[in-house]
Amino acid sequence: MHLGDNEPSHIPTLKALRLAKSRELKSRRVDDDPVLAVGKLKYSAKYYSSIREIGLDPFHVYYWTPAQLCVFQEYCKKHPFPTVASDTTGGITAKLKRPFGNVLESLTFIRSI
Repeated sequence: MHLGDNEPSHIPTLKALRLAKSRELKSRRVDDDPVLAVGKLKYSAKYYSSIREIGLDPFHVYYWTPAQLCVFQEYCKKHPFPTVASDTTGGITAKLKRPFGNVLESLTFIRSI
C-alpha cells in the first residue's frame, strides 16, 4: 500500500469477491439446468423423502418433509376443517425458458404441508 491509496493491495476487489462467490456456488450445483437438478435431487439420499412429484407441462414440484406431514396431521386432529394456503403466483421466482419458442415463464415451487 502506498501513501494515498484507498485500499491495501492485498485486499481483493469487490469484483474478484463476486467472481469467487459465483464460481463456488456454481461448483455446488447438481446440474446447470434447474429442472434436471430438481429431478436428480428427487432421488438423492438427502431429498428422497421430501420431493414427492415433479411435472413438466406445466412445470411443478410438490414437496414436504416427514416432519411437516406430522405437524399437519396433528393440526387436522385439532381442527374440524383444516386449511392450508400457498402463494403460487410465481412473482418472486426465476424465469425459465420453455423448450420450444424460448418463452420465459416463472418457475413456481408449491410448498404444501
